[in-house]
Amino acid sequence: MLAPGLSEAVSHPLAQDAFSDSEDAICDDSSATGYDTGERGPVSPASLLNRFPPGGTWEEEGEDRGDLFVRVEEPEKHVTAMETYITYQVATQTTRQEFGGSDFTVRRRYQDFAWLHGKLEATHPTHIIPPLPEKQVMRGVLERFAAAFVESRRRALHRFLSHLSRHPTLSFHPALQPFLTLPDLSEQRRTSGGLLGRVLGTPNWLVGSTGSCGGVGTSQVLGIRPKNTPVEFAVNATYLSSLAPKLTTLERVAQRVTKEQIELATELGELVPLYAAWWKLEGGDLGVCLHGLSGGLARCQAALLQVATANEDGIIPSFHHHGLYTTAAQAALRRRDALQAELENKEEQLATSPHNNQLVIAVESLSDSVTCADASLRADWQRWRGQQRCESRLALAGLAHSQLLYYQQVRLQ
Repeated sequence: MLAPGLSEAVSHPLAQDAFSDSEDAICDDSSATGYDTGERGPVSPASLLNRFPPGGTWEEEGEDRGDLFVRVEEPEKHVTAMETYITYQVATQTTRQEFGGSDFTVRRRYQDFAWLHGKLEATHPTHIIPPLPEKQVMRGVLERFAAAFVESRRRALHRFLSHLSRHPTLSFHPALQPFLTLPDLSEQRRTSGGLLGRVLGTPNWLVGSTGSCGGVGTSQVLGIRPKNTPVEFAVNATYLSSLAPKLTTLERVAQRVTKEQIELATELGELVPLYAAWWKLEGGDLGVCLHGLSGGLARCQAALLQVATANEDGIIPSFHHHGLYTTAAQAALRRRDALQAELENKEEQLATSPHNNQLVIAVESLSDSVTCADASLRADWQRWRGQQRCESRLALAGLAHSQLLYYQQVRLQ
């Protein structure tokens, strides 16, 4: 249902006709989903070249040009006198000439990924930046280095680079190449100027428009919002506001169901040896029944654990990832609104001082920025919706498959 005052001419984000055939094509390759991306075997540079269309160009293939493949794998724990941290191996294969090679392998820690994400957000504020996993500063030391948590973070970092490597704009960001190729990023991070340099080098309309800088944006300082937000962006904002709590609820329900499945499997595991010992003491029909009951409980326990593991590796991360991406889309919309609010503010100032050349130049520049921001956000919105639809379909199909395997395993032999 549309928000009051919004035109019905703008298609709702969930409308069937809102999705193009090109978005459905994303599902043809599981590597585009970000969940199993790159989990297949490594691809040779020769095979990358074979994907180049005869007589065509990479641009004609759009997102599926296949000239950059990135894998995040092999987490490794490092212990120093000052700190303990985890690094991840980032393996890259590419046919892009600017890389000066085809195969690169480096090790990166979480803060390196955060640096890259910050550079992307500062340079392309009105793009939907693929989300990073949370910092998890509240976790205990032992929990942060637990194998399950490290593997979960590795998968999330892999999804981040997977989506990034397929983006037609973000994948060409100048910070991505050194991130993927340089053994040591310390010099790059030092010359970037850190957080202060990033904020000082950011336009006024962007400062504080995201939660990362902790400042207050121009639109918030003036206590205003855009007066003439395009209807399509207002509809999208309403859709995201409704989607975010639903994803949170779905994730919590999935976590609760999985927890109860594990608890039930534990209880069944305690019953199996009891019935196994009992049937050995009995004979006749009762012994046969007890033997069958013991075997059935054992099968149920194993099947439940498999379903719970599938949920922990599939549907729960899927809901969580979509929630993070929804937050990223909301942040991009807020940054776009902050830019338009700045433009409207300058236009009002120009109306009272029509001969102020600086204001004229500022209005022209901001007007061009708003036009570019709208175009980039529209393109990213369509791309993200296609990814979201495809990944949700695959995650739910995986959930159905795990349930099917469960009933096949527990059926009477």
